[in-house]
Amino acid sequence: MKRIINLLTTCALAFPVFMAVGCSGNSGEEEPVGNEVSLEASKTSVVANGNDQVTFTVKSNGKDVTASAKISCTDPSGEEKELENATFSTKTAGDYTFAATYDSRTSKTVKVTAVEEKYFRRVCVMDITGTWCTNCPAAGQTLEMLAQNRPDRMVILAVHGDGPAEKDPMTTPVMDMLDKMFTISGFPSVVVDLRESIDNAGLSSGVIDAYDLSREEYPATCGLRVESSYNESTGKIDITVGITSNTGGEYRLAAIILEDGITAKQIQDGYEKPDFKHFNVVRKLLSSNLVGDSAGTLEADKEKTMEFSTEVDSEWVVDNLRVAVYATDSSGSINNIVECKAKNGSCDYKYNE
Repeated sequence: MKRIINLLTTCALAFPVFMAVGCSGNSGEEEPVGNEVSLEASKTSVVANGNDQVTFTVKSNGKDVTASAKISCTDPSGEEKELENATFSTKTAGDYTFAATYDSRTSKTVKVTAVEEKYFRRVCVMDITGTWCTNCPAAGQTLEMLAQNRPDRMVILAVHGDGPAEKDPMTTPVMDMLDKMFTISGFPSVVVDLRESIDNAGLSSGVIDAYDLSREEYPATCGLRVESSYNESTGKIDITVGITSNTGGEYRLAAIILEDGITAKQIQDGYEKPDFKHFNVVRKLLSSNLVGDSAGTLEADKEKTMEFSTEVDSEWVVDNLRVAVYATDSSGSINNIVECKAKNGSCDYKYNE
């Protein structure tokens, strides 16, 4: 009898243990993860110039807790430091690893690669002008002087627009596109890299500041090559554009036909000049819009190509035509621009020495 009681006692004690084991297990399904902390980077590569930067966001269960979290950075040498202001920039190339800690919980790591500024950077300067505008020639001369003092660093596009009471024979739809993007307040004005507009009041200093900003804080992460040919029998210009990026990412491409040496009247200093020579004149935009046509997602250091084509207008002088091609990045601003002759012209990738 005593033996039976002991056996029952043993079974009774074992039963809760069995139940506890059974309850602590699972049936093959993963338990939901609670209180998860995540670290998100605005981009996974930066140019190692000290200005290009990545911004981090820390979330806990989907809620932004960046202000209360700590973000650590491990540099290529293995040294770990705490990040300030949730942003990162560097002048040293290499792989950097980041992790966020919030409420004693740590996120998965995020890797950001810093690369050298590989491609030669040019800045696009759109000169908003008109044949009826008395101050526009002086503004154009100022831009030419600025470009001469920065050899091969500025590409000027003269965008003509109609006046309040007089038409400009060189006006194209590009003027309306720019006005919708930037609400052009007057002539002359300038738009730099599709990033900011500057009116005549502070044109010279404003363009210099905008140029410096583009060069210093918006480095080129892509390069361009262009081949342009003119077929006399068909009267067409065919353009092939190649684009590569050392960081990869989303880019769009735009191509514009320019013409130099156009003779047309111009109001200058209050007087009409019937034989004024116009240069850098935008004749036609070949992409569907100013931001450009999508080149898709580029893999780092792998080329993509795009084709553009147009018939030559009877008013154009083929030998005076040039092609300007630019790439915009995910921000919609111009990341780099090149130019070459439209008639059997070309330009190859240009790299920083």
